[in-house]
Amino acid sequence: MAKIRRIFEASIEEAGDYIFTPSGVIILMESGDFQIYSESARHNLLRRTCMRYAWDQLVDGVKVDELNIRIRDITADLRRRLDSENEWTTDEILKTWYEQNPRQLFFLRRYSSSPSHTNMPPL
Repeated sequence: MAKIRRIFEASIEEAGDYIFTPSGVIILMESGDFQIYSESARHNLLRRTCMRYAWDQLVDGVKVDELNIRIRDITADLRRRLDSENEWTTDEILKTWYEQNPRQLFFLRRYSSSPSHTNMPPL
């Protein structure tokens, strides 16, 4: 299995809006490959943006199709929550990140097996 290098939370600000809304989690591997976990409506936009811009540019923020997109490195936050290397898996990362803010990170709900979220309607 490829080793994880960094983890980002992607946010998108709609035109005329002033609030960046979390729209995805991007897991960057040591090999340079990455996986995007997002709302299905945002997946292709985020993939296209990640392919077009350098990671440092995305951290600073870019404008694509009248949308402002930026990523925030959340690797250190997750390392504090997941001490053991056995917990450093994609499923645990997504579950842990979702559980800290389920309202804004609703698109990660499918990765959480927390009993408190089983009564929620499907996506």
